Amino acid sequence: MKNNENIVETETSEKIHIDMMKSYNKYLNGEELTKLDKELVILMLDDYLEIKKLSEGDEELMEVAERLYELTNNIDNIGLYDPEKRRKEEEALKIEYHSNIAREEGIEKG
Repeated sequence: MKNNENIVETETSEKIHIDMMKSYNKYLNGEELTKLDKELVILMLDDYLEIKKLSEGDEELMEVAERLYELTNNIDNIGLYDPEKRRKEEEALKIEYHSNIAREEGIEKG
């Protein structure tokens, strides 16, 4: 891990798997969300009002929501996002994810 000055604070590391869809499904189902769930869901939402509502009550998340709003409405940023390209990237990631799960299940069964 590195601190804000890019200085290594620890030599140890561990691999952590985060399932963003699990958090997103909890959000869609109206289940209680942890702060991490909210952070992950905010990364997936594209509607500012939803992001703002989700961030209410958490000062850090409200600041993130405001910054996202500013970036989204900055004339210099408009046009940088290509939805079709993003859709293809997401599809490729889903295929890779499911392939990895299938591989892990095969190894476990083997």
